[in-house]
Amino acid sequence: MKILKLLPPDTRVELKDIESLRKLIDKESSKIKNVLEISKQQLSRYKTMKSRLAIEQLDKLSKSFGFEWKNNISSFGLEASEHRIKLSEKIEISKNIAWLLGFHITESSETPKSFGICNSEPALIERSKNTLIELNIPKKMMKIEIRYIEDNEKQKILREVIKCFGDLDIRFRKLDRNSLTKKPLFTLRVNSRLIKDFLKNIEKHFISNYESYNKEILASFLQGIYDADGWFNKAKKIIVLSQRERNLVDFVCKSLQNLDIKIRREYWKYRNYHVCVVIYGKNGENIKKFLNKVNFSHPVKATRVKHFLLPA
Repeated sequence: MKILKLLPPDTRVELKDIESLRKLIDKESSKIKNVLEISKQQLSRYKTMKSRLAIEQLDKLSKSFGFEWKNNISSFGLEASEHRIKLSEKIEISKNIAWLLGFHITESSETPKSFGICNSEPALIERSKNTLIELNIPKKMMKIEIRYIEDNEKQKILREVIKCFGDLDIRFRKLDRNSLTKKPLFTLRVNSRLIKDFLKNIEKHFISNYESYNKEILASFLQGIYDADGWFNKAKKIIVLSQRERNLVDFVCKSLQNLDIKIRREYWKYRNYHVCVVIYGKNGENIKKFLNKVNFSHPVKATRVKHFLLPA
């Protein structure tokens, strides 16, 4: 996937060679103002590098004046942001990136101007952090938010998270005692609309083109979904995924069947979830197939299923 197709059109581009743009402005000043619908003052700011042109503006210059800029990119950003981001020309979907996309679909914690992932298992948040670094997202843009209930938990939590997130900004917020969760919640947050839109566009592209990826990449995407919302029901000897989103349920069912894993749909009332994907099988054979092809990377869930299957 080419980066330029994944970034929002108002993304600002820092050019490596600014002289080519200055020459074009000097030559076609009045025409550029009309094409871009900008003022003389704005054009002057672009020429002196006090402001940067957006992707949609550069596309117009390319179309109207043949301005070559796509091989002249230094970094990206948004006009109001101090952060400049250097991204590769293309993004290849690795197993880790596929996992992150699946995990984020079910564990997103976003605001209009930030990307976030929330879970009670710090190991999964650490994996998310490392995958964002793989995508060249700077660590200085990331922070960890920790929500807790009891005051005496705070120091214990801090000691644990420093091992995983000692190089990030760590912030605490106390939860209400009536909160549904009784465990501390860890949120990895990147305060950048650019990063949020960039990752959302990768997700859309992946889901729309999932059939073009190999089974290992697809399995990693499913693993991210199951790490977030799947669990092992020991009493019924089944692996369950609960979801409100019917489209996601359809996608998971089709994908598991493509991996030759038996499933069925059930309708449960559990925390307002109604549609469940159930992985079942006599003597645990189908569950073993799931573990061999998809599995959990969630340490507690993985241990629980493996422990159950040991005597079999």
